[in-house]
Amino acid sequence: GIVTFARVAATDADHVRAADELTESGYAALSTTVLGGRTVLRLCTINPRTSVEDLAGTLDRLATTLAEGHRPSPFEMGT
Repeated sequence: GIVTFARVAATDADHVRAADELTESGYAALSTTVLGGRTVLRLCTINPRTSVEDLAGTLDRLATTLAEGHRPSPFEMGT
């Protein structure tokens, strides 16, 4: 399925940068989209071989990337 989400303290540019960095690393392919005027992260998990560990690793790497230069904050889920 597709899930969209945003880090509360992150800017639109932070989300774009994080998606680009994670995708360029080859670990996961994230993209961004605009919801309610805000750029948010978009993750599509249609590969049947995607595991819970893959998703956890993606979120861990994403949190690290977004935390660089920002205070830690929780993710908020989009619709």
